Amino acid sequence: MKRIFLSLSFLLLVTSRAFCDYLEDGNAMFAKGDYDGAIVNFTKAIEQDQNNYIAYVFRGYIRQNKGNLADASADYNKAIEINPKI
Repeated sequence: MKRIFLSLSFLLLVTSRAFCDYLEDGNAMFAKGDYDGAIVNFTKAIEQDQNNYIAYVFRGYIRQNKGNLADASADYNKAIEINPKI
């Protein structure tokens, strides 16, 4: 996960403001334990940039922890499709 968070810092420099806002809000909600709110924000980030794997990884992680393994797997697979090196 450390690698993902370092990537997040770089991402904030090169992506749209709306995408970054949703990603930051999603992380804040996750930290507060609002997993449903975090999923909503990561989904909005994906809508802003469907080719950015970070939001898929974060959303997948939350879905996995909520026990929604099918959707988590779909998110992880999409992230790997976008960036096979993760």
